[in-house]
Amino acid sequence: MWRELTERDIRDALSDREVESYARAAAGPEWDPEAAARICGKTADTVRGYIATSPRRVAMGPDRTLPPSLIGPAADHAAVTLLRRIPKEIRKERLDARAEALDLFKAVAKGEVAVEDWSAADAAPVPARRVSALAPGSGRQRAGAAQLEGTP
Repeated sequence: MWRELTERDIRDALSDREVESYARAAAGPEWDPEAAARICGKTADTVRGYIATSPRRVAMGPDRTLPPSLIGPAADHAAVTLLRRIPKEIRKERLDARAEALDLFKAVAKGEVAVEDWSAADAAPVPARRVSALAPGSGRQRAGAAQLEGTP
């Protein structure tokens, strides 16, 4: 089911060390508490742009929602955008994850990778629950581009 990208998705994409850096920056006087929510929305709009240009003509879900197969890569993309707000070097692994996400989005745009259509079953999506990116979590394993349908 298509759904919104959430702060929790970004948190799940980050390592504990990155979350600690985020938490320290969040405590600073210049931190904008709405930054993660804005980044989620902008990232969703960006990813939807790639989907919209696909020759496969996928039926799109409601505004700012994404197909399940692109939530993880969108979170990887958004995580770098969020971490750039922190005056600290971003790990190579994080930058590589963002690059892989961008490659996947470009493959979607070219029609090389299929994403799920929004269907009538998704007509009444459950609103995304807003959770702080600072909430503790165990994280989860993300599928790489090679594990998604249609990739080489």
